[in-house]
Amino acid sequence: MALSNLLMQLNEKEREKSGELEVAQKLVHLKRKRINLKNKENEIKLGINTGEFDAQVDSAREPQSSLSEDEISILFNITKYKQRLESLAYATGITAWKHENGEIHFTLDPYIRGFPRGPYMLRMRAKEGKMHLQGHNLPSAVPVKSLYYEYRKEQSQDAEKSLRTFLSKIMRNVKSYLSREDQVKELHDEDLGIQDIQALNHYTELKIVLGIKEDDESGTLNTFMVTISMRYDKIGERPIKGSLQVETDMDVDTETLLSQCQAFYTHRLKDAIFESF
Repeated sequence: MALSNLLMQLNEKEREKSGELEVAQKLVHLKRKRINLKNKENEIKLGINTGEFDAQVDSAREPQSSLSEDEISILFNITKYKQRLESLAYATGITAWKHENGEIHFTLDPYIRGFPRGPYMLRMRAKEGKMHLQGHNLPSAVPVKSLYYEYRKEQSQDAEKSLRTFLSKIMRNVKSYLSREDQVKELHDEDLGIQDIQALNHYTELKIVLGIKEDDESGTLNTFMVTISMRYDKIGERPIKGSLQVETDMDVDTETLLSQCQAFYTHRLKDAIFESF
C-alpha cells in the first residue's frame, strides 16, 4: 500500500478520535449542566414549598440573561404548578404534603362565616398502587370509615378521580357539621328569646323553644312558647325538606305558622328566626 494512502488512513483515524473526544467532552458538559439544573430545580421547589423562595434574591444571584431556555422553561412550569396548587387550595381548602417517611398529609382548612375552623388532617400512604389511611384528627361526626370503604371500592376504577371524590366528601362532611354547630352556638350569642335548645346526633336533630312576647288588647305582655323541630342530613347545612315541625300555645293556626317558618330551609338559624318572627 502506498505511503500516501497510509498517511490518509492515519489522518482519518486521528480525526475520528478527535471527534469522539469532542463528543465525549460535550456529553460530560451536558451531564454536569443537567445535574446543576436538577439541583437548582430541587432548590427552587424546596423554597416554594417551605415559603422561603425569594424570586428577587434568586434573580440577583443569577442574572436573567444567564438562564438557558431549559432553565426558563422549568421555572415557568414550577410557577404554573404552584399557581394550580394555590387555586386548588383556595377552591377546596385542601392541600397535600409528602413527608420524608413516605406519608402524604392531606390538610383540610374549612372556613365558617369567614373564620378558619381547622386545620384537620388525613394521613395516607401509597402502597402497591393504592392509598392506605394511616390516621386522622377529624371530628367524630365525619363517617371516615364508611367513606374510606367506599373509596377503596372505587379506587380500582380510577385512582385519581376516586381520591378527589373521597377528599371532597370528607371536606363536605366536615364543613356541614361545623356549620350546623356554629349556627347553634350563634343562637346563644343573640337575644332571640330562646328558652331551650336540644341538639342530638352531631346537630342533625334540633329542637328550639322560643318565647314570643306579645301585648294583648289590654296592654298586658304575654309570652307564648313556640317549639321548632327539624332534621338535617349529615352533609346538610339546612334542614331536610319536609322535616320542619312547629308546635305552639299561641292562638294561631299551626299550618299558617309552619308556612311562616319556611325560611329555616333557606337561611341560617338566627336569620330564619328573625325572618319568621
